[in-house]
Amino acid sequence: MNKDKIITYLALAVFIVSITSPVLIETARADTANVSVKWYIPTDTGITISYPTGKSAIEFRPASKTFSGQGADSQADGTYAFDVTNDGNVDIDVSAKFTTDFPSGVTLFNVSTTWGTEDMWWWTSSNETTNSQTLVSSLSPSSSQGFYAYSSGTDVINASWPMERTFQLTSSAS
Repeated sequence: MNKDKIITYLALAVFIVSITSPVLIETARADTANVSVKWYIPTDTGITISYPTGKSAIEFRPASKTFSGQGADSQADGTYAFDVTNDGNVDIDVSAKFTTDFPSGVTLFNVSTTWGTEDMWWWTSSNETTNSQTLVSSLSPSSSQGFYAYSSGTDVINASWPMERTFQLTSSAS
């Protein structure tokens, strides 16, 4: 046998063995790796105030200059004086206080989540600007809480009408 034939047969044998033997065939393999992806979304504690009474504020219209437990105008059982809605993306706490003193003679402002109940949160003429109280805790996003409002006063002097004060609501993440 000549040398060229031997090389041809040998090459043919190597080829046949290589295609029929899985040990000699290099197989492709895949690796997997996990990549961590994080989103840092800022906390949004926004709130909206609405007035189911159809008013644009909490209004009191007592029949005389001395009044006790006067309900907010147009509120009724099932119709709150104001609603607080969580427009943010986290549970919030909402606290409240007045930014300035009550008008002369006004002695009390009260809010409640229960109709006809004046026993929830009170501000008096001696602590209205310093007594910040938490009205609602853990109000979830897109949820609302309604409040009835009441006021009392003794010999309230009408220096200008309307006598307006700011009831400041502050929201914070729970």
